[in-house]
Amino acid sequence: VCGCARMRALLCECVCACMRAWVCMRACFVLLFNFQLNLRVVGIETGDQGSTLPGMIGCDNEGLYLQLLSTSNIRSQMTPYFSYLSRLSASGNDALSPTAPYVDASGLGRIISLARPVYDSSQPGSPLMGVIGVDAVLDDLENTLLDDQFGMSYAFLMDMEARALIHPRLRPSALLIGDPVYPHISDLEVYNGDPSSFNQLVLPAMLAQRTESFGPITGPRAQRRGSQQDGLIWKGNVMFTYHCSAVVGTQYAFAFMLTAHDIDQVTLSGSYGLNQPISYYHELGKYDASTRGLFSYTTVANGYSGIGIATDQSSFKLAACALCDPSAYLLSDLPNSSAIHSFFNSNGVDVPCASGGSYVPGVRSTVWQTQGIQTAWMNSSSRAQIAWTYFGSANGVFRLYPGARSPKSFDPTNRPWYYRARSNPPSTLATSAVYLDAIGVGKVVTMASTIFHAKSASTTEGTCSVTSRAGDCPCSQHFECQSLYCYNSTCSNPVVAGVAGVDIRYAQLARLVESSLGSVLSIQPYDRCAQSNIKCLLLNDAAEVVYDERLLGQNDLDPRTYQNVPLAQLYGNIMLDLLLRNVFQRKTYLNPQGTCQTLPYAPLASARGEILTAEEQDNYYRDRGSIPKFQNDFGCQVDQIHYERVGEMKLSFSVSQTFQGPCENGRYRIFPIDGTNMLLLVIEITEDKTSNLFNFNCHVFNNVARSGSFRSDDAACAEETGTAPLSSTCPRRLNYVPSCSYNTASPVVYHDVWLVMLMSLMALLLSVTSSHCHMTCLV
Repeated sequence: VCGCARMRALLCECVCACMRAWVCMRACFVLLFNFQLNLRVVGIETGDQGSTLPGMIGCDNEGLYLQLLSTSNIRSQMTPYFSYLSRLSASGNDALSPTAPYVDASGLGRIISLARPVYDSSQPGSPLMGVIGVDAVLDDLENTLLDDQFGMSYAFLMDMEARALIHPRLRPSALLIGDPVYPHISDLEVYNGDPSSFNQLVLPAMLAQRTESFGPITGPRAQRRGSQQDGLIWKGNVMFTYHCSAVVGTQYAFAFMLTAHDIDQVTLSGSYGLNQPISYYHELGKYDASTRGLFSYTTVANGYSGIGIATDQSSFKLAACALCDPSAYLLSDLPNSSAIHSFFNSNGVDVPCASGGSYVPGVRSTVWQTQGIQTAWMNSSSRAQIAWTYFGSANGVFRLYPGARSPKSFDPTNRPWYYRARSNPPSTLATSAVYLDAIGVGKVVTMASTIFHAKSASTTEGTCSVTSRAGDCPCSQHFECQSLYCYNSTCSNPVVAGVAGVDIRYAQLARLVESSLGSVLSIQPYDRCAQSNIKCLLLNDAAEVVYDERLLGQNDLDPRTYQNVPLAQLYGNIMLDLLLRNVFQRKTYLNPQGTCQTLPYAPLASARGEILTAEEQDNYYRDRGSIPKFQNDFGCQVDQIHYERVGEMKLSFSVSQTFQGPCENGRYRIFPIDGTNMLLLVIEITEDKTSNLFNFNCHVFNNVARSGSFRSDDAACAEETGTAPLSSTCPRRLNYVPSCSYNTASPVVYHDVWLVMLMSLMALLLSVTSSHCHMTCLV
């Protein structure tokens, strides 16, 4: 906490003083505990020994002295300590003190507590009687803010300490664990100091709870690349406007960030025709027998064991953002499946939410227009390899084949595959790493692509002559279009309709790869990847393994053995070589709401440990479940490290790189797969050193370039810097000094013991050379 050289000098002074007289021991401890530390010290003694030193340390540092006389009823014996803590943090008035939002221990989700301590004024010293308070859930506010977003536009909420409480870059309540960390709003809205107007204009207005608008502003905006591990993409020169106001009657303020591009959102329009196929709501099991007879519904389909599916029909599901009252939809059974089915299979005029409508205008048209896709899905020649085919619209409609139930909280626009497709060039097929399917079919890989609206944008001769051309303009290259997608020599409309994707079963993917690589790799010596010394891997643009034969046999219930596996975990020396050759580049950002674990990681004991059916998830969310079991995970602040592919890599079959390392020696070739974000890596191993159980250098080497989450700080309270503490983050502490007394009997009995212990510590610290000074301070 203080400088190492200064600490060494301080210890020298104490050693010299204490060598002269025992009485200076007290002065030494007072000096140590108050020198730039500003600590409150509690001295606790076990037993009734009449010791002087613990009491001296506590009472002389505005703290407390306690004696624990037995091992029974420890809680009662610690009452003075609890009272002391409550008085330090008391508000000092009758006002309610709001807490930062936290995760309720009984399963109510994210709540805030308004509370104040109650003291017994009839007793000497007004001892603490208890605390009175009320808990309030934040569901309504969170659902409204998070669901009112589209494109790159979104809303966020902060408190009067400028802590971001609700923001699309933070975890939603359903995924929060432990005691979440809430970062400063500037850490999420400002990138390398840009836009400066946020800290200069927007933030002061929000702290003053004023209703104002600021813009247009030009600056960078963040977009997720996929999962949290995949990091962010900051897109520069985006034009946007902030609209901020206060949440009336609270200590909160919110803002809406609207980009100029998103103002031109297109709402699908259309009417229900007489020959329109019926659209079935995803709760297929709730249809009566006569209706279920119109489609083939089963729970024992091959590959879908225990999952109710309609093999000859798709189903649609609505995200909460598609309804006018998202909280009522998530927390109740209304509107029920029958009412939803009737509404979306009938014609009529959409009623705006402000006029009492139940659904956001345009959602019904999206359901109608996506119904026609299922014919192509059902007749696909690749049907046997595909577990799920789906389309997630920008307004929250999720169309799935084969029809099956999804959790109510499922929102396609918040899924990693949706972000990944949106962040990749529209002309490429965005491929994920291996992961565990949310509905329950096991390991899958997702391939997804962005879908644009067919509606023509207004174009003029001027907009078609510039480099960034509007929709319907002629083009020959993707980069010429605003949408970055040139289709049939015409620029696509830049307004996104949604993302379409397929989930391929990992076992099927392995068969496809193994059967096709023989014909693709016809150049010696890579004619067959089945040879023992030849390894063929598929990577995505984040250097995550899409295919490797070793992942195929991993247990589905142990996701850490196959989910988001980085190349460095398998071949660290090749990953480092690719970094040196600028094929990939390393990226890092601070994730304030990461996940850490109390106990070492262990795989799931059974599917019931994690994989719940959609119906069970809905019931738990609605009923808030029972008191949760022990939670091994807790929220913490982590450094998120990931990799990105650098530009368009141009490597041919003739390029061959040799490598040497503590794990293997050999050579490799790598080249892109056209039309996708994937790369094919072929490795010929000439010497395998991994069979040596004591090759610890290989293990260390593979972790040097590994991506993932690395514990940074649990950030319960920001540390103080110099003499200017971050009081806006740390809890306010009152200047309360308790009454404190201790046995002042002669310390002769303990003089030698304490002096010897202290002198041994001093000698140990002072014996360390200056080159190890930093380590000494850490110890």
